[in-house]
Amino acid sequence: MSINTSIRANFITYVKNGNSTSYGPNLLVDFASQSIIVNGETIKEPIFTTLMSYDTIVEISISWSASSGNASSANLLFYIQPEDNITGTGTYATGSDTLPTENNFTAMFALASTDLAAWNGAYNTYIPSGSSYKADGNTLKVSNPAITYKSKSINQYIYLVQTTQQEDGTTTQTCQLSWFTSGGNDQNAIIGFSISDEYYTFFGSKWDGEKQPTDYNFMGTTQPNPPSNWMVDALLALEGIEKSAEDAAEDAIHAAEDAAKDVADGTKDATDATKNAADEAVKATEDATKDAADEAAKAAKDAADEAKNAADDAKNAADGAAKEAKNAADAAAKQAKNAADALNPFK
Repeated sequence: MSINTSIRANFITYVKNGNSTSYGPNLLVDFASQSIIVNGETIKEPIFTTLMSYDTIVEISISWSASSGNASSANLLFYIQPEDNITGTGTYATGSDTLPTENNFTAMFALASTDLAAWNGAYNTYIPSGSSYKADGNTLKVSNPAITYKSKSINQYIYLVQTTQQEDGTTTQTCQLSWFTSGGNDQNAIIGFSISDEYYTFFGSKWDGEKQPTDYNFMGTTQPNPPSNWMVDALLALEGIEKSAEDAAEDAIHAAEDAAKDVADGTKDATDATKNAADEAVKATEDATKDAADEAAKAAKDAADEAKNAADDAKNAADGAAKEAKNAADAAAKQAKNAADALNPFK
């Protein structure tokens, strides 16, 4: 049974920037209509190419360019396996930046949800200040299903939950909230929630315009008077979640690549076996045809030889008979002459 690729899939993405990794863009891929939405904007002129399609794995290349009027460029590979096991990897750049020479982008399939009740609370927000963060006097409020920031309702937000299975059997979840100016909001934002002791925190990025920051510049906590180390703890927790997700993504991608290679190798072996069988069948047919032709030629030669021998025998017999007839005629002529001589009185 073939894999269903007529699906719309949400992804939580990660982008490497030097030695650090941060949240990448919010990504929605509609494989059926071959359309893409990145950070709330529909991508212009995306290119979808199916590189392989088998019962156990489908590999699809997707690319787009800032030169087509997009806010980013990308060259990605997506592996689709059974049970909605979808991972993506490749290169990604914002604005008019050129694509890197090595992969810097990872995409993990996530489920869209409207239930944010687990993160209900009022988050005092912080922004960068030198090498640290400072409170900016604003509040992000989550009261499922409503969200407000700076006392304004957040419209058309996207809440994604991505579950990662660890090697030891435990699971971790990445819970990400995004909203964009394309939804009628005053800013763009992508944040990830975490639990620190008995309060909640979030870390992410907030920006105006099209170009998403590569570093985190927006965080918050529900603790009115957080301990001095809360930012470090929140960042370490986020980095731990990102590392687990990134490791799981790399494992999934390697497994998908191995599966694709196994399928390709198996297909090649089957193709080679089919070709060998076809070659052997052709050779057997050619050999059989040649043997039959050789036997027919030999039989024809034998028949020709027999016909020649028969003709020779007939000629010899005819020559013998003619000779005997001539001898008999000569003898009869001689007897007749002798008889005539005997009757001749003048001789």
